Amino acid sequence: MYILQARNIVDGRSQLDTGYVYASETSYYPPAFPAGFPLALSPVYKIFGNSIYHFNLLIALMTLGLSWLSFYYFRSCLRSISLAFALTAVFVFNPWLIDYKSNIRSEIQFSLLCLLVLYLEERSAQHRGIAILQGLCLGLAWFTRELAIAFLLALLIPNDRSGISPRRIWSLISALGVWVLFSQILFPTHSFASYLDMVNWGDLKRVFGSLP
Repeated sequence: MYILQARNIVDGRSQLDTGYVYASETSYYPPAFPAGFPLALSPVYKIFGNSIYHFNLLIALMTLGLSWLSFYYFRSCLRSISLAFALTAVFVFNPWLIDYKSNIRSEIQFSLLCLLVLYLEERSAQHRGIAILQGLCLGLAWFTRELAIAFLLALLIPNDRSGISPRRIWSLISALGVWVLFSQILFPTHSFASYLDMVNWGDLKRVFGSLP
């Protein structure tokens, strides 16, 4: 699906033009995934075509960036180079991450963007530009996978009784701007609505109704 959507970006076609027949009653996936990862794949597709080797090279570069950022983040939190190196090794070389790296999937890009959001969290209080950069990364993460909405909701939690800080408002505005521009205007997929459409609300009601 991701490669087909990257092809559609290169050819200037709709993200929904993948040949996937969607039916809310029987489908386990939306008609198209968020286009953040296909957008990253599209330059590779434009130059090399449908080359799994070059797609894997791109994901390997993302994994290197994730490794470097993980080490830097752990070191800034723990103040210990050896412990940060050990945690980075455990994080990067675990079987699940290696499995994701071996497939054309969006998890590596999403993890990289989310970790960058966390890394910029402490530094965003120092400068408005960093807060805006954090929001841009959050918006791109949201454009990659809808799970990033959890970060967006976390930004709405006030640090103290004074309420939401101005720098968090700048981050929120930036994230929403990126999401609206890319997900709703340039590359609409309606994937979030499709996920809601696939939920069997009757089963949910029965499950919650059976709880004591």
